[in-house]
Amino acid sequence: MRTRNRKHGRGPALLFTALLFIILAVGAYYALSPTDRGSKQVVTVDIPRGTSFLKSVDLLEDAGLIKHKYLFYALVIARNAQGHIRAGEYEMSASMSPLDIINKLVKGDILSYQVTIPEDFTVMEIAERLASYKLVDEKAFVSLCGDPKFVASLD
Repeated sequence: MRTRNRKHGRGPALLFTALLFIILAVGAYYALSPTDRGSKQVVTVDIPRGTSFLKSVDLLEDAGLIKHKYLFYALVIARNAQGHIRAGEYEMSASMSPLDIINKLVKGDILSYQVTIPEDFTVMEIAERLASYKLVDEKAFVSLCGDPKFVASLD
C-alpha cells in the first residue's frame, strides 16, 4: 500500500514542476525578446516625477515599446523594480528587450542635453534658452532666480 500512495504523490508534484518550468521558460523568453527586432526607430518617453508604476507601463505601451503589459508587470515585480523606476526623459527602441527597458528605467539612464550659456546672458535669456529645450518652465525659473532664499540654498 505504501508504494501505491507514493506513485499517486508523484503525479501532482511532477505536474507542478513541469508547469513551473513552462512558466519560467515563457517568462525568460519574454524578458529577453525585443518587441520588434528589426526596429531602428528611437522613441523618446517622458516619465514625469510622481508617475505611478502602472501609468509608467502605460506610457511605455503607448510608445510601442512593450506588447504584453501584464507580462511586463510580472517581470518588473519579479525583478522587484516597481518602486525603483526613475522619472525622466528616456530614449529607447522597440528592438530593446523588456529586461533592457527595465534596467534602463531602474538605472535612471535619462537623456542629457548640452546647453551653452554665454557669460553675458541675462536671466531672461537663460530662461528662454532652457525653456526652448523644455528643461524648465520659463516663469518658474525667473522667479527662483530672484528668490534670495533659493539662491542661498545653492551654496
